[in-house]
This record gives sequence, structure tokens and C-alpha cells, in this order.
Amino acid sequence: MGRILDQRGRLLGRINIIDLLLIVIIAAGVLAVAQHRLGWGDQAAALKRQPIEVVLVVEAVREPTVNVIQPGDEVLDSRTNTYLGTVTNVEVEPASIVYQGSDGRFYETTSPSRMDIWVTVRGPAAVSANLIELGHTEIRIGVQVPLKTYIYAVSARVMYVNLSPET
Repeated sequence: MGRILDQRGRLLGRINIIDLLLIVIIAAGVLAVAQHRLGWGDQAAALKRQPIEVVLVVEAVREPTVNVIQPGDEVLDSRTNTYLGTVTNVEVEPASIVYQGSDGRFYETTSPSRMDIWVTVRGPAAVSANLIELGHTEIRIGVQVPLKTYIYAVSARVMYVNLSPET
């Protein structure tokens, strides 16, 4: 063992064995994080790339926001700045307001100043048996997705996912 480790604990007389172990641990940690973030490994092999359509609702916004969201907008996830897809359809309807009356019961009416925007986004997704990922954003009904372009940033809720959109 005298040839591999010298009297100062250095490997082949050059590298301290403790330093080498630290380098290996740090490299393993970096690789584990990269595998998780980039989807390497078995899970990535099971993913199938395909176009999907996602219908999102942007709730209770004012008219300036309604006016800027247009078909053809290329939207990004504002958390990760990754491309999600292209807006293919925009529908606007008055927002619903729920309020409690003086009798203690709840009532629903439409807002005179707020609108709900239904936005359809078409983009390339990774799809597996238990995951739909648009960009690096996991898509599930009910999930909040922060959308942005160079003009606007809104928070939208996934309402519908179409895995087989017509071309």
C-alpha cells in the first residue's frame, strides 16, 4: 500500500484521498441535480414528444390585459423562461363574482369590470403514462401556469388538455 498512498495520505503522491472523495461527492451531486432537472435516464426514455393543446383560463382581469392577449402570441413559462407554445385561440367572457348577502347566503353574479380570458395554447410536449410536460412545466388540470410574453405576464389555470389536437 506504500506505492498507492504515501505517508501524507496522498494518492500516488499527488492527490489527498479526502480531497478526492469530496470531488467525487460533489460531482455525483451535480449529476443527480442535472438528471432531475433535464429528465435524463429511464423517465426521459419513456417520454414521447408530441404536440398538445392546453386550454387555460386567466381569471378576473381588467380590459388592458384582455386587449393584449392575442392568437399568435408565443408564450413562455415566466418561472423558467421556457417556451410553452403558441396561442391559437382567445375567448373572453365576464368574470363571475361570488358574494355573501346580508342574509348569510352566497350569491353569484357577473362582474361589470372584470373578464375571464380562455386561452388555447398549442405546443410540443413530453408525454408519458404519468406526466405531461410542456417546456419544463408539468401540465395537469387545475395547475397554475405563469404565462408571459414580452408584453404581458399573467397567471392561468389549466382547464383542459387535448393530447390529440387536429392539425
